[in-house]
Amino acid sequence: MKRVLCNALAAIAAASTLMLAGTRIAEAATPKDMLVMATLLDEFTTLDPGEIYELVPQEYVANTYDRLIRVDLKDPAHFNGDVAQSWTVSEDGLTFTFKIRRGLKFHSCNSLTAADVAWSIQRTTLLDKGAAAVLAGIGLTKENALQNVKKIDDSTVSITTDSTRPRSC
Repeated sequence: MKRVLCNALAAIAAASTLMLAGTRIAEAATPKDMLVMATLLDEFTTLDPGEIYELVPQEYVANTYDRLIRVDLKDPAHFNGDVAQSWTVSEDGLTFTFKIRRGLKFHSCNSLTAADVAWSIQRTTLLDKGAAAVLAGIGLTKENALQNVKKIDDSTVSITTDSTRPRSC
Protein backbone atom coordinates (compact mmCIF):
# COMPACT_ATOMS: atom_id res chain seq x y z
CA MET A 1 0.00 0.00 0.00
CA LYS A 2 2.81 2.35 0.93
CA ARG A 3 4.57 1.60 -2.37
CA VAL A 4 1.37 2.32 -4.37
CA LEU A 5 0.95 5.67 -2.59
CA CYS A 6 4.58 6.62 -3.27
CA ASN A 7 4.23 5.68 -6.94
CA ALA A 8 1.00 7.68 -7.24
CA LEU A 9 2.60 10.76 -5.68
CA ALA A 10 5.64 10.41 -7.95
CA ALA A 11 3.38 10.17 -11.00
CA ILE A 12 1.45 13.30 -9.95
CA ALA A 13 4.68 15.21 -9.36
CA ALA A 14 6.05 14.15 -12.76
CA ALA A 15 2.79 15.05 -14.55
CA SER A 16 2.64 18.50 -12.93
CA THR A 17 6.27 19.14 -13.84
CA LEU A 18 5.55 18.23 -17.46
CA MET A 19 2.45 20.42 -17.49
CA LEU A 20 4.40 23.39 -16.10
CA ALA A 21 7.19 22.88 -18.61
CA GLY A 22 4.75 23.60 -21.43
CA THR A 23 3.20 26.63 -19.71
CA ARG A 24 4.39 30.05 -20.76
CA ILE A 25 4.61 32.85 -18.22
CA ALA A 26 2.40 35.76 -19.20
CA GLU A 27 4.27 39.02 -19.45
CA ALA A 28 2.72 42.43 -19.86
CA ALA A 29 4.63 45.65 -20.18
CA THR A 30 3.35 48.74 -18.44
CA PRO A 31 2.96 51.66 -20.86
CA LYS A 32 5.72 54.26 -20.36
CA ASP A 33 3.24 57.02 -19.46
CA MET A 34 1.38 54.99 -16.80
CA LEU A 35 2.03 54.77 -13.07
CA VAL A 36 0.91 51.49 -11.50
CA MET A 37 0.35 51.31 -7.76
CA ALA A 38 -0.39 48.12 -5.86
CA THR A 39 -1.54 47.62 -2.32
CA LEU A 40 -2.56 44.91 0.07
CA LEU A 41 -6.31 44.52 0.18
CA ASP A 42 -6.12 43.27 3.76
CA GLU A 43 -5.61 46.89 4.84
CA PHE A 44 -9.22 47.61 3.89
CA THR A 45 -11.85 47.04 6.55
CA THR A 46 -14.54 48.91 4.61
CA LEU A 47 -15.04 51.01 1.49
CA ASP A 48 -17.44 53.37 3.28
CA PRO A 49 -15.97 56.90 3.19
CA GLY A 50 -17.81 57.71 6.43
CA GLU A 51 -15.78 55.05 8.24
CA ILE A 52 -12.38 54.98 6.53
CA TYR A 53 -9.43 56.52 8.32
CA GLU A 54 -6.49 54.29 7.36
CA LEU A 55 -3.94 55.60 4.86
CA VAL A 56 -4.34 53.13 1.99
CA PRO A 57 -8.16 53.17 1.99
CA GLN A 58 -7.97 56.99 2.07
CA GLU A 59 -6.12 56.82 -1.25
CA TYR A 60 -9.04 54.80 -2.62
CA VAL A 61 -11.56 57.36 -1.32
CA ALA A 62 -9.57 60.25 -2.79
CA ASN A 63 -9.70 58.61 -6.21
CA THR A 64 -13.32 57.43 -6.03
CA TYR A 65 -15.33 60.16 -4.31
CA ASP A 66 -15.43 63.90 -4.85
CA ARG A 67 -14.60 66.03 -1.83
CA LEU A 68 -16.06 69.36 -0.85
CA ILE A 69 -12.64 71.00 -1.22
CA ARG A 70 -9.13 69.70 -1.89
CA VAL A 71 -5.68 70.90 -0.94
CA ASP A 72 -3.94 72.67 -3.82
CA LEU A 73 -1.00 70.34 -4.43
CA LYS A 74 1.04 73.16 -6.03
CA ASP A 75 0.45 75.40 -3.00
CA PRO A 76 -0.61 73.38 0.09
CA ALA A 77 -1.48 76.57 1.99
CA HIS A 78 -4.51 76.93 -0.32
CA PHE A 79 -7.59 74.90 -1.19
CA ASN A 80 -9.46 74.35 -4.44
CA GLY A 81 -13.15 73.69 -4.75
CA ASP A 82 -14.16 70.20 -5.80
CA VAL A 83 -17.87 69.77 -5.03
CA ALA A 84 -17.81 73.34 -3.68
CA GLN A 85 -17.88 75.98 -6.37
CA SER A 86 -17.04 78.66 -3.81
CA TRP A 87 -17.15 79.32 -0.09
CA THR A 88 -17.13 82.12 2.44
CA VAL A 89 -16.12 82.33 6.08
CA SER A 90 -18.11 84.35 8.63
CA GLU A 91 -16.48 87.36 10.33
CA ASP A 92 -15.99 85.38 13.55
CA GLY A 93 -14.31 82.58 11.57
CA LEU A 94 -16.71 79.92 12.89
CA THR A 95 -19.15 79.37 10.01
CA PHE A 96 -18.15 78.17 6.55
CA THR A 97 -20.77 78.50 3.83
CA PHE A 98 -20.28 76.45 0.65
CA LYS A 99 -21.97 76.95 -2.73
CA ILE A 100 -22.30 73.55 -4.38
CA ARG A 101 -21.22 73.25 -8.00
CA ARG A 102 -24.23 72.79 -10.27
CA GLY A 103 -24.52 69.87 -12.65
CA LEU A 104 -22.82 67.24 -10.47
CA LYS A 105 -24.49 63.85 -10.54
CA PHE A 106 -24.22 60.57 -8.71
CA HIS A 107 -23.65 57.37 -10.71
CA SER A 108 -27.43 56.90 -10.49
CA CYS A 109 -27.79 60.15 -12.49
CA ASN A 110 -29.47 61.86 -9.51
CA SER A 111 -28.28 65.44 -9.05
CA LEU A 112 -26.06 66.25 -6.08
CA THR A 113 -27.68 68.75 -3.71
CA ALA A 114 -26.70 70.61 -0.56
CA ALA A 115 -28.87 68.14 1.37
CA ASP A 116 -26.62 65.30 0.16
CA VAL A 117 -23.49 67.16 1.25
CA ALA A 118 -24.96 67.98 4.67
CA TRP A 119 -26.14 64.38 5.11
CA SER A 120 -22.68 62.98 4.28
CA ILE A 121 -20.95 65.17 6.85
CA GLN A 122 -23.62 64.58 9.50
CA ARG A 123 -23.56 60.83 8.86
CA THR A 124 -19.76 60.65 9.23
CA THR A 125 -19.99 62.43 12.58
CA LEU A 126 -22.93 60.36 13.82
CA LEU A 127 -21.24 57.06 12.88
CA ASP A 128 -18.43 58.10 15.23
CA LYS A 129 -15.89 55.89 13.42
CA GLY A 130 -12.36 56.79 12.27
CA ALA A 131 -13.26 59.60 9.90
CA ALA A 132 -15.29 61.34 12.63
CA ALA A 133 -12.02 62.18 14.39
CA VAL A 134 -11.18 64.66 11.63
CA LEU A 135 -14.53 66.41 12.05
CA ALA A 136 -14.15 66.35 15.84
CA GLY A 137 -11.00 68.40 15.26
CA ILE A 138 -13.21 71.31 14.16
CA GLY A 139 -15.76 70.73 16.91
CA LEU A 140 -18.36 68.58 15.15
CA THR A 141 -19.70 65.90 17.46
CA LYS A 142 -22.59 63.44 17.55
CA GLU A 143 -24.36 65.90 19.84
CA ASN A 144 -24.09 68.96 17.56
CA ALA A 145 -23.69 67.69 13.96
CA LEU A 146 -27.37 67.99 13.06
CA GLN A 147 -27.50 71.60 14.30
CA ASN A 148 -24.09 72.71 12.99
CA VAL A 149 -24.20 71.22 9.49
CA LYS A 150 -27.17 72.68 7.61
CA LYS A 151 -28.63 72.79 4.15
CA ILE A 152 -29.40 76.48 3.52
CA ASP A 153 -30.97 75.93 0.08
CA ASP A 154 -30.57 73.36 -2.73
CA SER A 155 -27.08 74.60 -3.56
CA THR A 156 -25.77 75.95 -0.24
CA VAL A 157 -24.58 74.20 2.91
CA SER A 158 -23.10 75.72 6.08
CA ILE A 159 -20.84 74.21 8.71
CA THR A 160 -20.44 75.93 12.06
CA THR A 161 -17.40 75.02 14.16
CA ASP A 162 -16.60 75.86 17.76
CA SER A 163 -13.11 77.24 17.19
CA THR A 164 -11.16 79.16 14.57
CA ARG A 165 -8.27 76.70 14.94
CA PRO A 166 -8.23 72.91 14.78
CA ARG A 167 -7.77 71.17 18.10
CA SER A 168 -4.35 69.71 18.76
CA CYS A 169 -3.60 66.49 20.62
